[in-house]
Amino acid sequence: MASMTLATLGAAVWGGALLWRALDPATGPGLLGTLLASSAFTVPGLILAVLTIRARTVWILLASIPICANGMMIVLPWIVLRLRG
Repeated sequence: MASMTLATLGAAVWGGALLWRALDPATGPGLLGTLLASSAFTVPGLILAVLTIRARTVWILLASIPICANGMMIVLPWIVLRLRG
């Protein structure tokens, strides 16, 4: 639960940064600043998700959701850069 909460906070940072850039592009945060602020939440969330994996297959399935959610927030800048081309 803590891992998904951190993933949600990381996504909220991205959402807030995108909204800020849409409303006022001159003062909105850059890609690196957004990545650093989001990483403050998503890296600990990813670590927590990986640490929840146990010896059974069901734990891998349960942990895969927060691992993917936190991992997506970490690789998002590279996806954005590829799309901006």
